[in-house]
Amino acid sequence: ISCAAAIRPIEHILRDMRNNPEGLHRLLQLCVDKSLDWVRFFHKETGSRNIGMADPVTTTDILGRKYFLEYSKPYLEKLINGIEEITGSKPGVHICGTTKPIWGDLMDMGVKAFSIDNCESIAEAKEVMGQQVFLSGNVSPVDVMRNGTIDDVINAVIKCLDDGSDNPCGHLLSTGCQIPIGTPKENFDAYVYAVRKYGQGARIGCKPKGLELVK
Repeated sequence: ISCAAAIRPIEHILRDMRNNPEGLHRLLQLCVDKSLDWVRFFHKETGSRNIGMADPVTTTDILGRKYFLEYSKPYLEKLINGIEEITGSKPGVHICGTTKPIWGDLMDMGVKAFSIDNCESIAEAKEVMGQQVFLSGNVSPVDVMRNGTIDDVINAVIKCLDDGSDNPCGHLLSTGCQIPIGTPKENFDAYVYAVRKYGQGARIGCKPKGLELVK
């Protein structure tokens, strides 16, 4: 869907869902085919099996679950399976915004790694998806990293580690989405400091020993 929105304005795509579904399905299939052409070239040139994909327009804040099931899920599934066929490994997936209504669908598609936006609870995602999916996230990139204080950053890292680090399939601390331009260097330094201090002794499925340092 996000690739299609880079070709055709999103307002037209949303209109197509009602007025021109056949045309939209053709466009979505084209996007899958060309994306897989790129993956084949990338894999051939580099040998890398590590593919990450972001599909921000798939968020249920825009599509809702009904249109996700009709217009996004079938093509997302084709893309995921195609990448696995080419590289031997399923890709990591990031979807911006609200995704809780489609967590079950992502598991049905066999998503093994999912980057979760900060508007969702990583603790809830862990309970729903944790036995099957590796999770990453989800410090707020704007409210905390860009606009917060050093203490805000440290406290957000601690909370994220406390909420998600014992995910059974593993957890990688990261921001919920892309960090914006203008984020203070001091906040980057605070993030690294907090990860090193409170994330030390990390093991899959266990909270890191560093969290014992929290007062």
